[in-house]
Amino acid sequence: MLNGSVNNDMLSLVVKYPDITVICGMNACLVLSIADAEGPLSREELDEILGLAQGQLMDCTKQLREAMNNKTDEEDDL
Repeated sequence: MLNGSVNNDMLSLVVKYPDITVICGMNACLVLSIADAEGPLSREELDEILGLAQGQLMDCTKQLREAMNNKTDEEDDL
């Protein structure tokens, strides 16, 4: 969690260990992509993975409601 105590503690380590990267907010896409990497990730690779992971976040309830509304609209057209 951003600004949580664990995150703050980890960020304090960046001063001592400048090669570490602290990432806040994880999902399965992010974790699996990083775990699948064959070695250290470049900044560009990490940015790409973060972008893909962010793209996986969605409001499932909103999507379900929209799908239900579309189905109702299609039935009305019959």
